[in-house]
Amino acid sequence: MTSQSTEELKRHLTEHIEFLKTSAKLYDDGVVAEAKRLAVSIRVLVHDTNNSKSLLGQLGMKAQQFVDTTSERTRNVITSYSGLVGTLLHPGPPEYVPNLNRVPFKLVPFEQWWEAPIIIDFKQRAITRKRLILAVSNQDGGAHVDPELDDIYADLSRDNSMSRLYSSGASLQPLVGVEHASVRQVAHELLCTLDQSSAQTSRQNKKGLIVGGFELHFSDDAPSPPVGKVGRNESCPCGSGMKYKKCHGK
Repeated sequence: MTSQSTEELKRHLTEHIEFLKTSAKLYDDGVVAEAKRLAVSIRVLVHDTNNSKSLLGQLGMKAQQFVDTTSERTRNVITSYSGLVGTLLHPGPPEYVPNLNRVPFKLVPFEQWWEAPIIIDFKQRAITRKRLILAVSNQDGGAHVDPELDDIYADLSRDNSMSRLYSSGASLQPLVGVEHASVRQVAHELLCTLDQSSAQTSRQNKKGLIVGGFELHFSDDAPSPPVGKVGRNESCPCGSGMKYKKCHGK
């Protein structure tokens, strides 16, 4: 066996940073399937197993602090939680979108970043960054397609275990895609950890009102409609089923 030199490892790092940037841009331009490529590069960069070592681990870079953009979970509200994404409200169906650099961040050790819950479904089952990235990359088409999926991930991605719905005419439709938007945000966090310029270059290309965490945001380049469009006694746009004043309008 021939060991790769530090210079070769650094070249791989540069390549994977560029892979992340390219796939992130394509995702933001509407190619949602790029979340699978993002998950593969994230796995290569940070995931260690008994048989293989991550690229950052080989370079001694996992001891640094990682950018964490998870929003605080609303207290005393037992509903689903998506800590890395918001809900975009616009003329079409609502959709999950990554928060990118619209939210505050903190710096945390790698293990805390990798193992902390970023999604909690309506049954209160947690998904960490690790569980999400490995399911997408190892099982759901990133680097491999398994005949079976992680049960919690399958419920999340196939059966709307977040239990979030939106009105479409006379019917209610499931709000889907939280797993892809969350992978995109994990990629954003990792890029910001490794390449600070990424925080300035990431942009949400879709116009509309974004609901996430405790705040309302307007997507980049969008005209700013009045926040009053969401009445305090109306249902919260996040899909929690609560009145806006009791949920994100606090």
